[in-house]
Amino acid sequence: MKQPFQLILATTLMVCLTPSLQAALSMSLYESDGNVILAGTGSLDLGPKVVTDDEGEETEHNYTKFDGTSSASIKPSDANFVLGSSSAQAVDIYYFNTADDIGIIGPSSYGAGSTPFTSPDSHTGNAPFGLSKLLGSPRISVPDGYVSGAALSGTSTWNSTTLAAMEATEGTYQWTILSGDTITLTVGNAVPEPSTYAFSLAFLAGAALLRINRKKK
Repeated sequence: MKQPFQLILATTLMVCLTPSLQAALSMSLYESDGNVILAGTGSLDLGPKVVTDDEGEETEHNYTKFDGTSSASIKPSDANFVLGSSSAQAVDIYYFNTADDIGIIGPSSYGAGSTPFTSPDSHTGNAPFGLSKLLGSPRISVPDGYVSGAALSGTSTWNSTTLAAMEATEGTYQWTILSGDTITLTVGNAVPEPSTYAFSLAFLAGAALLRINRKKK
């Protein structure tokens, strides 16, 4: 029979290291060494949402998709944060053009800054991706040919500037899209990824088990 603590450790590892079934995109806007970095990682399900009315009738709501181009952009007053390079690249743009407020639900801004910060000094990853506004409506931008659920990751760096200059207000902001996925923007100090927490918890569980085994000897 396995020792109880071995079972606990195995369960902890399984829970902590198993990825969530719900996709999500996490992005951070923070300062580092005198620069501002926009970093992002995760994935998005851009599929439909089925709504059932009081009479049991189902209606499927879908995004409208069109081809476009985008470069990196930060504009807090419009809840605009797109990770990318200084030059325009091909993107797929998704928006929900209806009076029903279910397409992209979330805050309308994350600060007072109304001057766009474009042209980052460097970038990495499979950009562009993020949120922007067109004619007052929020839009989701993803790389050209993006397949729902595919991994997104990258960084854009603006040298020699600050969050204060961008007029971005520190805090955590979240938007929910049709599929139920979330896009989260953390403004301020960078926070560890969930995998970091999982590794730390697994390490502590392993250390506790080792100490208990030593006491038994």
